[in-house]
Amino acid sequence: MESTETTTAFRGLESRASGRVHETADPTTVSAEEQARGLDPAYDYDAVDPETLLGSPRDGPAGTGRGHWRFDALLPFPAREAISAGEGATPLVPTERLADELDVDAVYVKDEGRNPTGTVLDRGLSLRSPRSRARAAEGA
Repeated sequence: MESTETTTAFRGLESRASGRVHETADPTTVSAEEQARGLDPAYDYDAVDPETLLGSPRDGPAGTGRGHWRFDALLPFPAREAISAGEGATPLVPTERLADELDVDAVYVKDEGRNPTGTVLDRGLSLRSPRSRARAAEGA
């Protein structure tokens, strides 16, 4: 599978087992053992303008406005290729009683119940859609 990375910040896939960064976007080129133990994308965060990532969640760089799509600079595909059902951008809800009980200034809980399926899984699935569509087009 050819890499279709759209960000210069992507360095490769980092093995959770060894910490080694494999300079590839294709997990099938990494050993089965490392695949089984987990691979995470590795980025050179210095290659990304902080304003791009830390800007307002209501005004994302890809014009998507909200949610995880505002991190377009770190996605392996342009956010405009996303297939979205309105997932993400779920609110942080203050929980004053819990904050009092923990004796801290504030505690916020992410309300994932507002996602289309009511779960945290929607974000991850939406991020897989463009890659799955590309792989299907390649005949994978």
